[in-house]
Amino acid sequence: VSDDNPLLFYGALGNWASRLLAPSGEVWCEVNERLGGETAALLGHGAEVLRDVNGRERFVHYRK
Repeated sequence: VSDDNPLLFYGALGNWASRLLAPSGEVWCEVNERLGGETAALLGHGAEVLRDVNGRERFVHYRK
């Protein structure tokens, strides 16, 4: 994706997940540590940002 819209992919993934995931389906993503909160917001209500072993916000988990 271009530098002016680094979350384009995650927005599309959030739209896909909300429509196509089965009940209790999950999405796990490794993300840019500076964009964890913004990425979680795109995936949907209840998405959470998780830290890696170094304490950096590097993963987002969404469960439908």
